[in-house]
Amino acid sequence: MWSPEDGVPTHTSEITMICQVISRYFWNWFSHRNIAQLRLTLSFKAFSVSQHPGPDTDVPHFDVDIYAQNCAQLPIILPLLDAFSSCDLTNVTTLSFATNLFSNRTLDSNVQHFLLSLPSIETLETTLDSLKQLLPLPDNISAASDGYGDYICRPVFPFLRIVKIYELGIKTLPSDASTIFLSFLTWRTHAGVPIQTLDLTTLKLFAKMEFLEEVEGLKVIWKKGEDIEEYVCGSGNAQRLHFEF
Repeated sequence: MWSPEDGVPTHTSEITMICQVISRYFWNWFSHRNIAQLRLTLSFKAFSVSQHPGPDTDVPHFDVDIYAQNCAQLPIILPLLDAFSSCDLTNVTTLSFATNLFSNRTLDSNVQHFLLSLPSIETLETTLDSLKQLLPLPDNISAASDGYGDYICRPVFPFLRIVKIYELGIKTLPSDASTIFLSFLTWRTHAGVPIQTLDLTTLKLFAKMEFLEEVEGLKVIWKKGEDIEEYVCGSGNAQRLHFEF
């Protein structure tokens, strides 16, 4: 039997036991509340799954943080994500996704399974670096069984239409920003679920984003003073994508 004093669980039986405990608590919380927003945070040696905080911070919300003793043990605790992905999350339409990982660390199958357990996501709130973490995912991933013993494939977030980027503490976008944005938008188009709106309203930095002009039909929105501006890419006025937030 595992206890917190024993350190990070290493045996399959320990992982299964902990998953069952967390899953029961998680299922009980969600089954009595209509929760449409969720947050997943991955760091060097921890992950967090929480209910997206609303405007009223005094209202109780779900928050689970799981830590490893060191960075090398992150793969050991990631199977605990199954405690959440095994629950019914079809009501969740907004995901806040943040990562702070080593550059050589990619999203493993446990994270992919968690993302696939969110089939109704319409809005993704994330950082540029976290968006980059999603790029190695294939257009379609094997999902749960169809009930007849066969596995079906579907894109991650099949209803995703809005991406909202937030960046904290930076003045300019990184040099590879154009590659990340265009690769992500192309990935979604190839998967058959193109992004409709890129929301930059929370950014406060200097950015030249004329490269988005080639993504025809994409609506970009940003904040200028107190006003919300918008531009549809491919309209022939790419200089509007040169921002000074």
